[in-house]
Amino acid sequence: MTNPTVDPVMAVWETLTSRGRTVVELRLSGVTFDHIGTTIGVTRERARQIHSHAQEALLSALDKYLPDLRAELARILDDYSAVAESELHASLGTAPSLPMSAVLRALGVARPRTWAGDLVGWWTLRPGSLDVQLRIWRPKLPSPKTS
Repeated sequence: MTNPTVDPVMAVWETLTSRGRTVVELRLSGVTFDHIGTTIGVTRERARQIHSHAQEALLSALDKYLPDLRAELARILDDYSAVAESELHASLGTAPSLPMSAVLRALGVARPRTWAGDLVGWWTLRPGSLDVQLRIWRPKLPSPKTS
């Protein structure tokens, strides 16, 4: 039985090696594998391997702690182009955190993309679907009046 006062995402995050956590943190902030490799003194390919291994370890451990997480994410996100981060975390009973963002990314959840870039504060299983909907709706919106 797990301790209900311990955040399982944070507990699993702490089981990763410091190098694995560093690589995942850097990737989440948009740093390329080339730059990560230079930063930690390995090749680009080795940085990618460390990232992949850390994500696999994170998900493997989380599947033990939170076996229903994948199904719950699918239930919350399947019907929508985007879900507010606050709603997602409230539904999951988790707090927004870097480790939770890493888990979401590892599970294929992403920020919705629009022509203006990634939409921060929102999550989706289909990153391009919001952009498609916005492009369909845009011509149907009334034009602003100019004087």
